[in-house]
Formats: sequence, structure tokens, C-alpha cells
Amino acid sequence: MHEDDIDSGLIGIEAECYLSRFTLAAGAGVANIDYDVPVPFVETSATDPWGSLGLRYYPLDDLMLSASYLYAFDNGLVLGELEYQTPIDGLTFFAEFAGGENDYEHALFGVQFYLGKPKSLIRRHREDDPPSIVSRGLYAVGTYGAEYNKRGNDYAESQGTEHTGGYGLIMTSTSYGVIDTVIGLPGGTE
Repeated sequence: MHEDDIDSGLIGIEAECYLSRFTLAAGAGVANIDYDVPVPFVETSATDPWGSLGLRYYPLDDLMLSASYLYAFDNGLVLGELEYQTPIDGLTFFAEFAGGENDYEHALFGVQFYLGKPKSLIRRHREDDPPSIVSRGLYAVGTYGAEYNKRGNDYAESQGTEHTGGYGLIMTSTSYGVIDTVIGLPGGTE
């Protein structure tokens, strides 16, 4: 992943074990995150191991319930997912809920359409290309960003200033009757 002020990536191996209507999934590797501008309250260039473990259950051939755990950059994330393939072959509805350390949370809902031969959802998940590792990279960046904001708040408070979050830092302090505002963003200081 590359953005203006941050670069991040994951590399690793993944495996799945199919047990009737259950799928056990595991992955492990190395994750890296690099902010352009260093800050005093969190490591802005980190390389750490990551790991994930998940269980998917298919009560029906076209319905998946899933729970998984991801650990990256010393932060954990619990993820719950639901996906249902409609009678229109290939058309699915999905929902995803996640909660992690440092008050990280997200909810995602959507519609997907799978291309290819008609088949059940369980067969699609087991026979087609594996799930993209990109989502795990985004979750790792999200939980680390939540830690960045939490530590930024704590640091700003210890300095008698204010942190507004958003993966950046706004510190306002009053000294000698003058209000000084410093806005520190990962891409530079203004």
C-alpha cells in the first residue's frame, strides 16, 4: 500500500484446511509500515511479524459465517464476517465487523459479483483464487493508525496540548499570552 505519507506492505504464507462445512485458515509473515515524518510518540518505521487465524462455517452451501483474529504491529484485531450468495448465481451480499486494540473498529457492508462457472459459495471460496491479502494489510495499517492516534493523544496531553487524531498531530499551547499552533502531519509540518 502506498499513500502520500505512508508506505506499508505484508509478505507471508497462508494455508487452509477443509473439514466438511468448516474451513480453518491460517497465515503468517512479516509486515512493514513507514511514515514519511517521524514523531516522538510511536515508531514510524516498523517491521514486525504478523499472523492470522480464522474459522469459516457454511451452514448452507451459499451462506458463510466467519470469525478470525489478526495480529500485526503488536496490535490485535477480531473480525466477524457474513456472506450470502443469492439465487442469482455469483451475486452475494456481505457484512464485516471488526474491533481491535486502541479503540479500532469498522463495519463494512456490500454486494459482490463473482465471475465464472455457476457454483455454490462454499465451492467458490475453496476452488477459486484465495482471498486477497490486501485486506489484512489494510487492517494492520488501521490498527496501527489507531495506536498512532491514541499515543498522539497521550503525548499531546503530557505536553499540555491537543491532538485531533487523523494520523496527524495538532498541538496548541499558550505561552506568554501567545497561542502557538503546530500541525504535524505525516507528510510534513505546517
